Amino acid sequence: MMEDVGEKRRVTSAIDGMSVREVRWYLGRVRSQWQNANTEPFFLTNTFNDGKVSVQDFAVKFVVGQHLKRHRKSGPTSSKNMGDNK
Repeated sequence: MMEDVGEKRRVTSAIDGMSVREVRWYLGRVRSQWQNANTEPFFLTNTFNDGKVSVQDFAVKFVVGQHLKRHRKSGPTSSKNMGDNK
């Protein structure tokens, strides 16, 4: 589905209860921790500096949120397209 030329895209958060700014901040922290993994160990169970969420919890929420956003955007699909071979 293509958007009209004059239509603006609406940016929404991939994680319910978290702003787009917060999601981007966490993604930046994950990227930084991963890039520094050769000097500091990188563990999925590590929590971020704010202590609110672990890397693992954020990653799962982000991936599931992105998946749900894509499915909502694409609209309803048949079970055949979803890989259901019944």
